[in-house]
Amino acid sequence: MLFISRFFGIVLVGALSWLMVLPQAAVAEEETEAEELVVIGTRAQPRSVLDSTVPIDVIDGENLQDQGSGDMNFMLRTIIPSFHVNMQPGRDAAAMQNPINLRGLAPDHTLVLLNGKRRHRGATITWISDGRSDGAQGPDISVIPAIALKRVEVLRDGAAAQYGSDAIAGVLNFELKDDAEGGMIEYRHGWFDEDGSEEKDRVSGNVGLPLGDDGFANFSFEYSSDDPTSRSDLRSDVARMRAAGNTHIAEPAHVWGSPEVDDNFKTVLNMGIDLDADRRIYAFGNYAKRDVETGFFYREPEDEAGIFATSINDKTAPLIFAAEGADCSMYMEDEMPDSGLPTHLEALRANNECFAYHEWFPGGFQPRFGGEVTDYSMVGGMRGTMANGVGYDISISHGENEADYQLKNSVNPSWGPDSPTSFDVGSYIQTETNINVDLTYEVDAGLASLLSIAGGLEWREEEFEIRQGDRASWDRGAYHAQTNKNGSNGFGGFGPTAAGKWDRENIALYLDLEADVTPDWTLGGAVRWEDFDDFGTTTEAKLTTRIQATDMLAFRASVGSGFRAPTPGQQNAYNIATIFDPVTVEPVETGTIPSDSALAREFGGKPLEPEESDNYTLGAVFTQGDLSITVDYFRIDVDDRIFLSGDIDLTAIDEDGNIEGFEHVSQVRADELRSNFTKIRYFENDFDTETDGVDIVLIYDHAWNWGDTKFTLSYNRTETDVTQSSNLSPGRKKWIEEGVPETRAVAMINHVLGNCDYMLRYSHYGDWYSGYDSRYYGSEGLLDASMSKQFGGFRIAVGADNILDNNPDRSSGASSRGNRYPRFAPAGINGRFIYGRLMYEF
Repeated sequence: MLFISRFFGIVLVGALSWLMVLPQAAVAEEETEAEELVVIGTRAQPRSVLDSTVPIDVIDGENLQDQGSGDMNFMLRTIIPSFHVNMQPGRDAAAMQNPINLRGLAPDHTLVLLNGKRRHRGATITWISDGRSDGAQGPDISVIPAIALKRVEVLRDGAAAQYGSDAIAGVLNFELKDDAEGGMIEYRHGWFDEDGSEEKDRVSGNVGLPLGDDGFANFSFEYSSDDPTSRSDLRSDVARMRAAGNTHIAEPAHVWGSPEVDDNFKTVLNMGIDLDADRRIYAFGNYAKRDVETGFFYREPEDEAGIFATSINDKTAPLIFAAEGADCSMYMEDEMPDSGLPTHLEALRANNECFAYHEWFPGGFQPRFGGEVTDYSMVGGMRGTMANGVGYDISISHGENEADYQLKNSVNPSWGPDSPTSFDVGSYIQTETNINVDLTYEVDAGLASLLSIAGGLEWREEEFEIRQGDRASWDRGAYHAQTNKNGSNGFGGFGPTAAGKWDRENIALYLDLEADVTPDWTLGGAVRWEDFDDFGTTTEAKLTTRIQATDMLAFRASVGSGFRAPTPGQQNAYNIATIFDPVTVEPVETGTIPSDSALAREFGGKPLEPEESDNYTLGAVFTQGDLSITVDYFRIDVDDRIFLSGDIDLTAIDEDGNIEGFEHVSQVRADELRSNFTKIRYFENDFDTETDGVDIVLIYDHAWNWGDTKFTLSYNRTETDVTQSSNLSPGRKKWIEEGVPETRAVAMINHVLGNCDYMLRYSHYGDWYSGYDSRYYGSEGLLDASMSKQFGGFRIAVGADNILDNNPDRSSGASSRGNRYPRFAPAGINGRFIYGRLMYEF
């Protein structure tokens, strides 16, 4: 693969030189194109983005692909300033599915639609993240291949009254291609040029076929693989052990960087056929699968308690496991040597009754976590118009996302020398089924337009399942009394207590009205009633309006209420993970338990309640010729936000079973708790937030003698304040409020000249606060560029993301943790990425 990188490098240099020679200028032809209409945010007749009563971004599928990343999360981040996602290296389950944030809120505050139909959420719960994503169970949009998309519509407004639970921050609607002919195939290769060996490969295709005389079948696929990256520094403890003679430590001992993603396969099918002029049946769906692997914290051979080390006379000493009845006292030491290697290591290797994990891992070890993510969905329905003019859309959908977790290069310490080093720790599975009946009717109410009346019902079943891991990943072994750790180290397996299946049903009714009251005044409203079988009913409402003040200036506004129901996963999930404690600068075993379990209730847990929200927007739209400017202020108040509680330190339980702030815990229970975790936590309705900000979008699209030029400037500023909290510490509060940049901006120029396309894009990320390092990190800017040229049906493109090779500030924790850059940096940790694309259209 290194040869391929070098070959592409040569091709890239040549292509850049060739593309810099501009083709002969051609006089731009006068064309009148119909303004693109959007279906999101309204159930009336589709409107243009500028005529909509609420702020909407529309991203063309072709523009979406004009960047190096193949992950839908990062494609959207590059273009939409209010959309946030980052790599977060060294995570656990979140490595399988990147958490996203729209308008400063949690991943599960954003609703995802595919062709206007609700999509199921991902199975992964984000246990370790950047503060505001902690504990969220959001959507997995990475399973959607960009080549399948006609466009992406982003509604930047609360819409729970229209679409139901989760639509607090906004809605993403992915519209699939519906061509009945033609197609495209593409091969893309790229690499990070720090050493040239960290590569990405992707091949994708799309084809449209006729389905009878009045139908289509459009199929898309994508297959890709991403090498892992390493942005690691030398840790001080590693340097010390090496200096003392330990030559077994890997380089680097702790790999920080992007995870390895292999066999990443995605398919999408979209089809429809007209039965007659008034009826159409349709079906669409997807199937995707990928393998992911990332690294956990490095386990040091000198002081990893319960694996390599124990405490003797308040000093760290080698931990020696003794078989039943065996005398291993001759190998005991009062203090660990500076090298982290027991003095009697070779003698231990020869003794079958005495054992130290140094025999297997003399240089320590870094657990490798990952597994396989599988996702599929199916939607089918019929839409049309009845003889009385009533429009209808009846559909049924089913979707599932499964994360099957694996842990390698680790041990279950309680099994001692009998422990395996690879574990199947179990699975999370999220399944959803929806039945929708949507009706529309237009009546003449004496207004400037027909009054659009929409109503309908929805039935939904949501199921979350935890499948048990293999016995060695969770069971307490024969050497349990000799160590303080149990379960596969790094990510404990799901045992019989955790395994289970939980579901919830709900039914909803809604009514939606919209009309032009006068030629210059649009007014709309929606109300939605929803009943959940586990916590009762909720009613939400929304009002929207738009006033055309002059030919060039319009104002728009909305106000609405919203809600988000706790997911069955958040209500019932169980997890053991190793989490870095920024105070002690040490990894600790932390268990997350169901909030209504007997154990959680002992520490104050109780059943979860829905989150409630109020949304407000006020904006202006200015248009003059080729120029358009939109400015939208927003405010989102969310009460009773569902979040992970603070960690309860089980080591603080005294000999009488008392722990500060909680009721008495029996000594038996205290010992049992400490045998599995150092700390525990659970979900709770913990705090209220106020999020407000502004979005500014400027677009100048001009055709002139030297081609067509489109300039786009997008700016977002979002601030979040925690207004009330029951249990948030000052540090966690600050992380939620400032853990991502408050300001982001994207400036992009696209120029088309003859058969050549040119793109230049600058992305700005403001400063942000890291709760891991308890400090602020500075702003950064990334510059991307690409160029392409058409040769008949072929197109060749070359480009670079972060072409100036900018990186975030260096991490202040590099010497203790080995991460060169801060763990939750918003962008730029991998440096410059160079890529080439070869496309063929037919």
